[in-house]
Amino acid sequence: MVIAAPQAIDTSRSSSDPEDHNLTSDSSSSSSGTEGLDASCTLNGNGDKHHDCRGSIDDTHRFRFTARVEEEPRNKIYCIAWCDVAPQYECYFATVCGARATVYESLPLTASNTEAEKAGGQNSLAIDVVQSYSDEDTEEELYACAWSYEQDNGAPLLAVAGLRGVIKIISCRQRRLTAALVGHGNSVNELKFHPVDGGLLLSASKDESIRLWNMRTNVCVAIFAGDGGHRDEVISIDIRAAGASDMFLSGGMDNTVKVWALHSEEMQAAMRESYSRPHAGNGRPFKTLYEQFPLFSTAKVHNNYVDCVRWVGSLIMSKSVVDLTLWRPDPARGKDAVMVLNQYPLLDTELWFMRFGFSAGLHFMAVGSSSGRVDVWDVDSLPPKTVASLYTPKCKDTVRMAAFSPSGSTLLVCCDDAILWRWDMS
Repeated sequence: MVIAAPQAIDTSRSSSDPEDHNLTSDSSSSSSGTEGLDASCTLNGNGDKHHDCRGSIDDTHRFRFTARVEEEPRNKIYCIAWCDVAPQYECYFATVCGARATVYESLPLTASNTEAEKAGGQNSLAIDVVQSYSDEDTEEELYACAWSYEQDNGAPLLAVAGLRGVIKIISCRQRRLTAALVGHGNSVNELKFHPVDGGLLLSASKDESIRLWNMRTNVCVAIFAGDGGHRDEVISIDIRAAGASDMFLSGGMDNTVKVWALHSEEMQAAMRESYSRPHAGNGRPFKTLYEQFPLFSTAKVHNNYVDCVRWVGSLIMSKSVVDLTLWRPDPARGKDAVMVLNQYPLLDTELWFMRFGFSAGLHFMAVGSSSGRVDVWDVDSLPPKTVASLYTPKCKDTVRMAAFSPSGSTLLVCCDDAILWRWDMS
């Protein structure tokens, strides 16, 4: 049974499923509500506790716990992705849990359900299940999801991937699988769409490579691996924002962070050629470009697995299991030299595959822990300062990811116990 979708996502149907890589659209047994008075927020400094989950961010913003969702079956939720492809879709987000991908709507809080939340009642309006897709391979475990859009009408597309290494593209308008990208030799850990060209997709894999795909034509444009590539599992990637999207980052189990170029003439030509479908005209396969050497590579920032890398303007924020560091390459001092600008102490982060998230404008950063706590940092502060520690007594499992909404007003947290938590700034 297909879950009814809002008109903004579900508009029309016009395509058939790719063969042999099937996902089914089904109903979900997820349940939502609030924890009422069971949640608290500890402020940095005086340690005051507020049972209504309010934590001071500045004079005008405070966090309040507003909802939780329990996904079924009870697998780890590894990833949350807000749909930021167009303003009308920014209230939607997706999660991946086991072999299932679920699309939710984050609804605005009303005066009535805010009062119900304060009283410890159910807040069914905070998060609503919109669509759910289950892989026919029940042994699949999805680790990553990312959003793009259909070229002809701008409707949302959701990419998911995980243990099997196959990237699957779902049309939320048609509610069906539209493409399956096959090529990785092992699991896929993270997906990132190009911020300017929504047809181009980067994938990081356990096979020690990063691949650049054109999902419009289903070809692999480039493979980043080899002599100068990662020597172990690639865990995280990030591409620079629109206007500077000529480079991307990668971090991996070899403790290194690498910066790769997308602006070379050869790479730009390959991107353009990937749209021309030359393989369709002459019967020959597309000639994938191999890039073996990054612009920059260093192992001087971290001494353990690098499980999350993100651009902060032209600077780099990277996380290992023991530290979180803001830095920039400093090649004038050596080919792998770096300048460390700030370091953020971490507690209870001994497990890897735990990702931090930035608010709109990159002012705040949220990072989870293995104890269920989420610390919110002021990125602009020197020395580093936590502005809030968010937790509830019922959230005691490992936080795999924290993700702010595109507006920055809502923070979502996903955990190993298949529970999704929502916090709002008011």
